[in-house]
Amino acid sequence: MRVLVRQRRWVVEGSVAGSVTTEYVDCSPGSMVVCCESNRPGCARSCSDYGRTVVLQYWLQSLMAEHFALFSQAVDMYKKALDIAFEHAVDNIAYSNCMYNPLLSKETIKARLQTLSLEHHLRTAESTFEAGDFHVVYSMLHPLLFQDAFFGQWLKSVFFPDYARAEQENHAFLVSTLSLELGADQRLRALRMLSKCYFELDMVTESFMCRLLLLATELQSALDSKKLISSLKQISKLMKTILESMLLNEHEDLFQIMKDSAAVKPILAFMNLPNVSSVFALCVSCVFALVRLSWVIVKQCGFGRYRTDATLVNFSVRSWCLMFYLCKSLESDCEDRENIGMEWAFFAHQQLGEVSLCGRDNGILLKLITRHCIAKEGGESMVELYQALCCNYGTVITVCFARCPGLCALNHFFQVDPDYPLLEHNSPTAPFTKASAAIIFSPLCKFLKCHLRTRNHRAISTDIRDAVDTIGEKFPEPPIRQHEVAYNRSLIDKFLSSDIQRRQTNPIGAMHLDPDKIPYLNVYRDLYYIRGKLACIQKRAIIGIKTKKSFENLESASEDYVHNLVVNPFSINAWILAADTFCSLSYEYLSWSASDLLANLELIRNLQVKSYHCYEQAIALLKNRNCTVFDDGQIESDLSTSERAMLIWGNFGFLCYSMVAQPMNGLATKSSRWKSNEAWIMRYSELAGTEGEPLEPNFRGRDDILQRGMECFKRAQQIDSTEWRFPFMMAKIAAMMNADFRNIVSHFKLAITLLPEEWATKEQENILDVHYCLISYLCKGLHTQKLEAPFVLNCLDDISLNKDGGLSPIDIEPQSDSSLVAYQRILQELGYMKSLDKKKWQHRPYWKSHWILRTIFNDPERAKNDLLNIFQLRSNARSYINFWRPEFERPGRHFVYVHKYTLSLISILRDCKDLESLRHLVRKCQKASDVLLYPQTIWKAGFDAVVDILSEKVTDSIWVQFVKSIPQKEFLAHAPPIEKKMFGGSADEKVESASLLHSAFNLKKLNENMEDETVLSRILVQLYCKLFLANMNVVANVEENETLSEDTSLYFTIVLRRCLIACKIPWSKRAAAEEAQQEPDASVAPASEKSKEPTDIQTTKAGNEEFRISHPDLVMELPDDASPDENADSGIIQKVAGKDFGDTSNTDMEVANL
Repeated sequence: MRVLVRQRRWVVEGSVAGSVTTEYVDCSPGSMVVCCESNRPGCARSCSDYGRTVVLQYWLQSLMAEHFALFSQAVDMYKKALDIAFEHAVDNIAYSNCMYNPLLSKETIKARLQTLSLEHHLRTAESTFEAGDFHVVYSMLHPLLFQDAFFGQWLKSVFFPDYARAEQENHAFLVSTLSLELGADQRLRALRMLSKCYFELDMVTESFMCRLLLLATELQSALDSKKLISSLKQISKLMKTILESMLLNEHEDLFQIMKDSAAVKPILAFMNLPNVSSVFALCVSCVFALVRLSWVIVKQCGFGRYRTDATLVNFSVRSWCLMFYLCKSLESDCEDRENIGMEWAFFAHQQLGEVSLCGRDNGILLKLITRHCIAKEGGESMVELYQALCCNYGTVITVCFARCPGLCALNHFFQVDPDYPLLEHNSPTAPFTKASAAIIFSPLCKFLKCHLRTRNHRAISTDIRDAVDTIGEKFPEPPIRQHEVAYNRSLIDKFLSSDIQRRQTNPIGAMHLDPDKIPYLNVYRDLYYIRGKLACIQKRAIIGIKTKKSFENLESASEDYVHNLVVNPFSINAWILAADTFCSLSYEYLSWSASDLLANLELIRNLQVKSYHCYEQAIALLKNRNCTVFDDGQIESDLSTSERAMLIWGNFGFLCYSMVAQPMNGLATKSSRWKSNEAWIMRYSELAGTEGEPLEPNFRGRDDILQRGMECFKRAQQIDSTEWRFPFMMAKIAAMMNADFRNIVSHFKLAITLLPEEWATKEQENILDVHYCLISYLCKGLHTQKLEAPFVLNCLDDISLNKDGGLSPIDIEPQSDSSLVAYQRILQELGYMKSLDKKKWQHRPYWKSHWILRTIFNDPERAKNDLLNIFQLRSNARSYINFWRPEFERPGRHFVYVHKYTLSLISILRDCKDLESLRHLVRKCQKASDVLLYPQTIWKAGFDAVVDILSEKVTDSIWVQFVKSIPQKEFLAHAPPIEKKMFGGSADEKVESASLLHSAFNLKKLNENMEDETVLSRILVQLYCKLFLANMNVVANVEENETLSEDTSLYFTIVLRRCLIACKIPWSKRAAAEEAQQEPDASVAPASEKSKEPTDIQTTKAGNEEFRISHPDLVMELPDDASPDENADSGIIQKVAGKDFGDTSNTDMEVANL
């Protein structure tokens, strides 16, 4: 290809003037240079013209190669052109009609060569970048961005690798004064590759600077090209990468790097910036421009149709997030404004929330606010924190904290305020996962632990409890898939369920848990503690209310505290809390009702065993650490000395006492496993025919538990020597262990001296428990002759409640015996207690005075009157007891006292022949299963007492007289009119007999086949016959001890049935029933047929009982020759009728069904 270069006139000496020569240059790559068209030999031409022609030829060839992307050939052609220009001393070549490059010179060729070399270098880097070799790309482009002192040498080595040879050939011009002129497109391409390389090579600072410069360059390019909308997607992606970098390095202020002169100075040349401050100014102007654009978009989103454009929405949200980080960086430059960043974030949330955009882009803005509000820990930011959580996770959290500035740093969480409700922004919500639950739990945990330690429980609202429960659903149990957690759980479960054996000296071998290996371990540790604590607080809030909710709360707390042990196996406080919860739950079962206590004895035993093990483990850890400060973070921080003493030692001692005392009676110390093993060994020995050796029990017995309790109370007294309950319990335990009486009395006296003069509770005016227990111990010792009367009298003088003479003196009878004098003084002190206890909280003085009066002074009437003070037999109240549970009474002891007092009352009433009181007592005992610990024992005692009193009202001769007075055939005919007189008479004797008959009948109704009614049935018949004879005109005379010769068992059955009907159905109703049951032809029917009539049993109800009445028996007549053996009921009566009626077998059930 030949190109016309120019036509010019040659002015050469010796030639024809005005000749014109036309020059052509062959622009084909690799072609030779043609000097002129004629190519005549000997043509006169100067070297300068020749050089100019060749330079022009190579120049054009380079342009063509560059046009066809042949950059290597273009570089070679440029170098050749530059060599020819130097060789032939070609100066500037001017082309006035060339718009692209009107002046061709060595500088022009050199600049073009440098630009082309840079482009070639970038293209090589791009091909390497596409191959994924980021290290090579980093080495190719990093010096280009960060130009240090060796940048010139690097540039020479990159552009002209053979620059050393060029200097030898005197071509130093090629590599001297190198200048780098980057185009906007080249700068963008280099920054894009570098940002990716820095990220892949974990160069945080360089990556952030490069991405920020790239963002500014992209935005400037978009604004210059007027293609902003089409470029927003790329800019938005770039902002996302910048925000991700800042998220990963939130502990550092990356924007401060852009203010560092040493860091930004190397990039000035690359970015073509004048000075160091212009770099940060560029970043600020870029971010502000983005925010201004996003503001327009946000306002346009108010119309609705722009909300569906994810590109615009994401661009807006990310711009405001980037502005937050910039404002946080500017806080260091503003001394008077410390919360610029947070204020901007809250403003952004408000503005984006109005158009329901705050939760877009995966909630990036909401997560940002959440993280920084949590890190800020309180203040007004807590309002925005829970607003962000509400928007991000929907209705999971509905807690709002009031703005309350000016509070101290410790109390930086505030109460819910209705003036600042959470707003509904209708933004898209994120799924509620474990990660989101952990984020929400972080501020809640700090809030709750702060108030739990200070015992400010009122600040914990229902919304907060619901939030904790919702979070707990994501963490239902410890992460048992981790082998350390699974091992701890198995070990702790086995430890808690094991029998109480010898004393624990070392902690169990649990495994330490590493938070770096177990995700959310800190959440697990705090969550279970907080949930258990809240459940215990809820239980305390409903104390005094009869509801099963307290059981549910404590059971939930126990489960959470066991989980807390699994993740905190070396926390002393975790073991203490679990022990206290198990102990409290056992106390709830012991205190709820006697029926529940009996039904859950095994459960109570297991709870006490678990609590015992937890206390032992806590003490072992405490001993192993050799410390006494509870600083594990799960105990209140402001515990007093008394509370710290009670926390482990006092409560452990009370547990030991409850395990041994009634009603548990040491059940927790008995090992069912040991008993089963012993039984199997004995069975195997019997089968093998050998003599087996009995196993020695490996569990701790009653005395060991009491000794452990004594040690605990001694340790507690060392910590707090002002607490009266510790020496008081030491005295009680020592008395149970039969210790020396001097130590016991000294402990009691010490407790009395420590009693407070005024007690805080409103119910109990005075603490009389210690005085009573000491007096009771002195009374027992005096009765068993373990203590002498003078010693008892001296002790009573020392502890007298009337030392100051403020109480009215109680008269005592003078006694000659010193023991009786001591008993009189005891009665006097008990009287002082009764006068001080105006509300009758102290019931034991009444019992003790009753015991002394009955046992020592043999005065049952006074004893009965004293004991009746704590009962209400004749009232309409459902319960028959008239005393409450004192404040310091141990759980379950109330039912023990009720059982003991009731048995004593039954006994004294039987001795006093008080049938009326006994009748009321047995009636109420039948409905008092909630307070009776052993209801069958109580009922048997009451039943036997009533039967004994009733049996004294009748004699066996009454039946003999009745049989002789009224033949069996005439009884049913005479019964109706006489029964009408029986229950309608007014004579005292008749009224008394009728009352006794009804008392016996009511006792039979209440019995419900629980006790043998043989004697009671005989009493019923005898009372009926006595009343029957009292209303007859003619009565047969019988002699004393007269007996019947014939068998009257069948007659006895008829009378018993008639008696039950008479007592069951009133006369007015019974007469109509009898007439309705009689058949019209009953008078003419043969006796044999009448005896074969059906005897269907019909049921008549009265009250809560059912009685079976055979109506045909009311008109039953037997033939003269009928014998008892021929009667179907002959075998029933014999036991009821007594020894006069033959065999007494198979009677109880049949008579009970009458």
